[in-house]
Amino acid sequence: DGVQHTFTDSESFDHVEIAAEVVGDDARCLMDQLEVEVLFFQNRAVGVTLPGHVVMEVTEAEPGVKGDTANGATKGATLQSGFSLQVPLFIKQGEFIKIDTRTGDYVERVNR
Repeated sequence: DGVQHTFTDSESFDHVEIAAEVVGDDARCLMDQLEVEVLFFQNRAVGVTLPGHVVMEVTEAEPGVKGDTANGATKGATLQSGFSLQVPLFIKQGEFIKIDTRTGDYVERVNR
């Protein structure tokens, strides 16, 4: 909800709420059904560890500019989580891409 993120324990189905400032930039890669590790200290959630990569759908992609491919040109795109990043010119809306959760960078296109 922007203030709290709610996570569910996959074994007990208990809910854990973590403040948005604790999750930090990792929120850009959060999506439903993503398995994460929650770090606890003195029975309080203090951090979240995401998998190294996630696959997300491109919901918006700027049109590519022809003739600008010699230097690995990129364009802006927005993912299903609302996160915006730079992707290669050939990426289109509706495609799935792999994102490095540590850096937020595009890794590769994924066929689904």
